[in-house]
Parts: sequence; structure tokens; C-alpha cells
Amino acid sequence: MFPLKSGILGSLLKNTEYDDLYKAAEKGDIPGMASVLEAYKKSVTVNGSPPKLIPLIGAAANNQVRVIQFLLGRKARIGLRNEKGMSALHAAAEKNNTDSVSVLLHAGIDPSAKDKLGRTALEIAREKKFYDTCLILETWPFIKRSMEQMAKLEESAKLRVRRHPDVRKFLAEYERRKSEIDREIFGPIPGSSSRGSSKRPMGSTSGQQLNARRKGSRDQLSNKEKVARRKVDSGDDDSSSSSA
Repeated sequence: MFPLKSGILGSLLKNTEYDDLYKAAEKGDIPGMASVLEAYKKSVTVNGSPPKLIPLIGAAANNQVRVIQFLLGRKARIGLRNEKGMSALHAAAEKNNTDSVSVLLHAGIDPSAKDKLGRTALEIAREKKFYDTCLILETWPFIKRSMEQMAKLEESAKLRVRRHPDVRKFLAEYERRKSEIDREIFGPIPGSSSRGSSKRPMGSTSGQQLNARRKGSRDQLSNKEKVARRKVDSGDDDSSSSSA
């Protein structure tokens, strides 16, 4: 009889530990949950005691988002069901806990799962007329598809970034040689040093720069004409003074 009593006593103690864990999840008491898991780490897990005492379902039913994140961070099984066949998403939808619904969906819970009455979380929300929860569940397929597309684009961008250094080297080499050719044909750009000219963006030798060079040459010619006229004028004055 002693082994039987020992077995019953052990079972009662274990249920008490799971009950403490479940109540802590309902209240949002993360330190209390951590202490229970640490004290009974060989016998108690974050999954609780399915199908009755499942901490994740208790947290979802009471909108304890931080507890949900805590449990999922410790590898809690997201798809566990209680005795009614309800998952954490069903429990959150039944109480219009929109934050918990959103967190669970992003964590990967199956929104098409049905309880023992054949209802999905969306159908429960519709029965309760919880329109905010209905909106989240109805739009989730589109949001999930958009997230998947964004993930693909992000992965493609990462691949391009990894290849980007080679592209930069090519463009830098091309730009360096292009600048040298421009300097040989057109000469240095007024107002820029040789160091700065090598860092011009591609296609920098534009019509505006050519016009600036032409304008500079015209200004030089006009200055020469002014000097020549002054010499002529001064020569006329000298000749008039000598004849007098």
C-alpha cells in the first residue's frame, strides 16, 4: 500500500505545482512562474499539465502578453489544446483579447484550427460580435502574405549587399579612368583640384561644365582685348604728346 500512497501523494504534489504555474500565468506573474519552473525543473515544464492546466491558454485568456512571450521564449508548444479542444488563440478570441491574438498569430499559431464544436477562433469572435478580433483574424492571411513577400525582398537585398563591394570597386575604377580621360580632353575643371576631380560622380563632364569652360575662355579673350585697347589708347596719347 505504501507505493500506492506514495504515487497518489506524488501526483497531488505535481498537480499543485502545475496549478501554481497556471495561476501565475493567469495573473501575469512571470517571477512566480520562473521560480516554480526553477524549483521543479525536473518534473514541471512550461507546457503545464495538458489538457487542463496549460499556462499558455491561461495567459491568452487573460491577455497576459508578456507571459505569452515568456512561455514561447522557453519553447512552449503553441498548439496545445484544452479539454474543449481550444487552443490559446481560441481562448484569446473568446475574450476579445486583441493583443494576445496578434502575438499568437505572429508567433505562428494555426488560425484554422477548430475546437470540439468545430469552431475556429474567427467563428468564435463572430459569435461574440467581437469586431476588433474579427478584423485581426480576417486580415491576417493578407498580412502574413505581405510579410512573406517582405522577407523575400529583404533576403534579395542582403544578397545584393553581399555583392555590392565588387560593384563599388568596378564603379570606382571606371570613374577614375573616366576622370583621367576628361582631364586629357578638356583640361582641369576651373575651381577644382586634381584630387577632387577624381571623386566627381559619373557623368560629371556635362554641358554645364563645358559652357563654364567656354565662358572662362571668352572672359580671358575679353580681358586680352581690354588690355590691347588700353595699349592702343596709351600709344595714341604718347604720339600726340611727342608731336606737340
